[in-house]
Amino acid sequence: MKKVLFTLIVSCLLLFSCTGKLPPKVDYPRYDFRNTSSQELVCVERTDTATILSFHSFFIPRQWIRVAKEAYLTDGAKHYSLIGSEGITPGEDLFMDDKGEAEYQLLFEPIPSRVREISYVENEEAGAFLFYHIDLTGAKRPLLKTPSFNSETLPEADLKTGESSLEVHLPFSLKGLPQVSAKLYVDDYFPPVQNEYSTVIGENGVASFTFKQNGPARALLFIGQEIHAPGYIIINPGDKIEVTVDPSGRNMTVERFKLDEAPTQEAVFTGKFAELNSFGRTIDNHYAASEQNMRLIDQASSKSDLATATKVIYNERISSLADDSTIPPFQKEYLHSFIAAQAIGLLSDADILLSYKYASTHDGDRTGYVVEAFTPEDLDFLKDMDLNNPRMMLLGNDGILGSSLNSIVFPEKKGLQRCYSEAFPIAKKVLKQGLTPNDEDMAILDALDMPFFKDCILSLVEENEKAKESAPDCVKEVPDVPSEKLLDAILEPYRGSVVLVDFWATWCGPCRKMAPVVEAMAEKYADKVVVGKCDVDDCADIPAQYGIRNIPTILYIKGGQVVAKTVGAVPASEVEANIEALL
Repeated sequence: MKKVLFTLIVSCLLLFSCTGKLPPKVDYPRYDFRNTSSQELVCVERTDTATILSFHSFFIPRQWIRVAKEAYLTDGAKHYSLIGSEGITPGEDLFMDDKGEAEYQLLFEPIPSRVREISYVENEEAGAFLFYHIDLTGAKRPLLKTPSFNSETLPEADLKTGESSLEVHLPFSLKGLPQVSAKLYVDDYFPPVQNEYSTVIGENGVASFTFKQNGPARALLFIGQEIHAPGYIIINPGDKIEVTVDPSGRNMTVERFKLDEAPTQEAVFTGKFAELNSFGRTIDNHYAASEQNMRLIDQASSKSDLATATKVIYNERISSLADDSTIPPFQKEYLHSFIAAQAIGLLSDADILLSYKYASTHDGDRTGYVVEAFTPEDLDFLKDMDLNNPRMMLLGNDGILGSSLNSIVFPEKKGLQRCYSEAFPIAKKVLKQGLTPNDEDMAILDALDMPFFKDCILSLVEENEKAKESAPDCVKEVPDVPSEKLLDAILEPYRGSVVLVDFWATWCGPCRKMAPVVEAMAEKYADKVVVGKCDVDDCADIPAQYGIRNIPTILYIKGGQVVAKTVGAVPASEVEANIEALL
């Protein structure tokens, strides 16, 4: 009898939970997908006369956003039109305050009380605000479960060429909703070039990419307009990876509003580096110590000082990592290489950093800065970093010493570091100028103890030859003007247009992160904006002419004049706002 009564009670509770009234208001509702980091949905309220969505915007101070008049809600079967607003006028600009924030509400036709989830669609154009499957029950349910891994050591990356694939899974259906695009930006290990792959996610929430790669690659996955994986994805050549992604951006919402929720899993991977890609690098910033590096520069007055201080900080960080019992061994192996890459990056950029410090005390003038060389004694500690370990490849070319340092630390032309350093200038000639390696180049490549680098370059030469055979005769002549006037001459035909110029370099990590943003802007504003890129290594006079000291830098030009500038890896929304302000 008790068992029957218990079963009856449970059945009644379940029936009530399925048929009972839903809450009239849900604060910080969960949803499956959003394609913007600038808009936070903070509340959904249902009344007899309207369905009210409250938003909090985070954008650039004194810049604006706009919501289309045709915005609507859908429950999958019916659309509910926009009928009113507060704090914003649809179709008109809403400017942010001095903190870059604003609040507004959108009022839609009332939805039936039985509807348990809705989707918000601003419109069906590229770049529109989208929030899919907004939960109206107030339930707290993460999309993904945290995986369990037991690896004790980090797998060894393969230095080879291979065809790889990445299959993306969203843990929900997109049926009846506007299409969502997916882009994958793959950075080859050698030569360090970035390749873009685009597709559309199917109604079943699946998208696939297949690509050739040289050595272990690092990739960024964009779903819609946002990066939806915890940083770079590491892909071993020949790997077949599946990744299930939570594209809701819930962790950002929790952080912004200090909600009492545990962090949610953002992605779960299969493949050789499944553990590392799933969550192994989310603690990179814990050991990044960028503020320490800035203090280090302030204190150093010479390269010798810089090397000494770098050694101290490197040893402190490695000791701190070793003592951290919360980090699994395979993560420690990766972070050990990450910390080493931070140190060699600082030393490789020593002249740039010290010259700017010099300029800060000489009215911005760097001409008096005297370039000095590191001594072998300055760099002795680098020999203990295990820089030729294959796991350094997981950092891309960020894990490679600059060529001038390489010859000091590794005088013999052997090992990963020296092979990369010797082959890179030859690969650059093939990539940038379409040249074939000469006898001297081939002698250098033949002397390397890692044939991978020579094979990559010869493969690149073969690809160039095939491209020349099939390419139409459409090359434009470069204007015959002094180099310092070259950019002005190139832009002269576009004087009446808005022009965006991205200053970058192949070796610059933040530049590679900005590349997809620049490409997206070129695609979105194809008929309104002229977009160009300038490799600072190939055109040294042009950056100097425009006072560019750091990269990436984007110049916004109108009427032949620079009217705005962004420096560093900035959000796509900031680039878009600068463009919109000039149109």
